[in-house]
Amino acid sequence: KKSEQAIADAPPRSTISLGFLDFGGGGSAPSPSPKGSPTKAAPKTLARAPRGVPTITRWRQNRDGSISGVISGSNAYSDGESVTTSPITGDAVDGALVQTSSGSKYFLAPKGTPAPKRSAPVKKAPAPAPPARKSFGLLSQKPDVKAKPKASTPKTESKPLFGFGRGKKVDPTPAKRAPPGVPRLVKWRKNRDSSVTGFISGSPAFPEGDRITTSPITTGTIESGEVVKTGSGSRYYLV
Repeated sequence: KKSEQAIADAPPRSTISLGFLDFGGGGSAPSPSPKGSPTKAAPKTLARAPRGVPTITRWRQNRDGSISGVISGSNAYSDGESVTTSPITGDAVDGALVQTSSGSKYFLAPKGTPAPKRSAPVKKAPAPAPPARKSFGLLSQKPDVKAKPKASTPKTESKPLFGFGRGKKVDPTPAKRAPPGVPRLVKWRKNRDSSVTGFISGSPAFPEGDRITTSPITTGTIESGEVVKTGSGSRYYLV
């Protein structure tokens, strides 16, 4: 009916636009909306650290994915001590609970959180002394029997031919070992601030082979076979 009325009302020799007649009944098809690119879900944040999880304040993420900052609430470090973790597996944002590849968890305090004051060094319980060994010598088994002295034979001193081997002494001192209860650092290196980075073993607070960075060393010589000590009192044996 609309088309018939438009033709009847049109003057002679006039052009009629048929666009408004909507032939086909569907009109113009809506243009498809562009699909948005999928966004990466933000990591879940917490208001405070879970129970038993250390907190790191004033933190920053390094190029290798590790986190450096001031730690608190740890059984292995004193509150206020500077540490560097192993590379983490998730995103580092304020209030996030992150985890390293070895399984250690840390809570990243939001920016502006005051760093904790340095506390007394963590004291570790000394390792129990090994039980004394009993000697079962010949004289302790048969006190009434006296061993007959053996005839002494004169010792002949052997002299090296042509003087080879003279002047060389064998050091009888055995190789040093880590004292009981002191963690070991292998494949370590000294940093510019006198801290040490290496792989730890024998520590009750870190998994075996976890990569850590200590606080600056204040006591001891940073050499293999030496026990060094940080300013907070933590001790390490350098292999």
